[in-house]
Amino acid sequence: MRDGDLVLIDAGCEYKGYAGDITRTFPVNGKFTQAQREIYDIVLESLETSLRLYRPGTSILEVTGEVVRIMVSGLVKTRHPER
Repeated sequence: MRDGDLVLIDAGCEYKGYAGDITRTFPVNGKFTQAQREIYDIVLESLETSLRLYRPGTSILEVTGEVVRIMVSGLVKTRHPER
């Protein structure tokens, strides 16, 4: 691993019909680059939004639509800050 690299850990398990999964990403040197931080923040915002929206009566399409909107909007802004 080199300075500037990211480590991604993805672990999951199943037990008696239950499943669990966790994913973590962190920088090798302990500090995100500016670009890495921007992407991380977009993903974090989409996660926090999805957790807030998941409620009885909310369809998966509504949640997915909002998450996709956040991710696309954020990624466009990282490539085209004037938008």
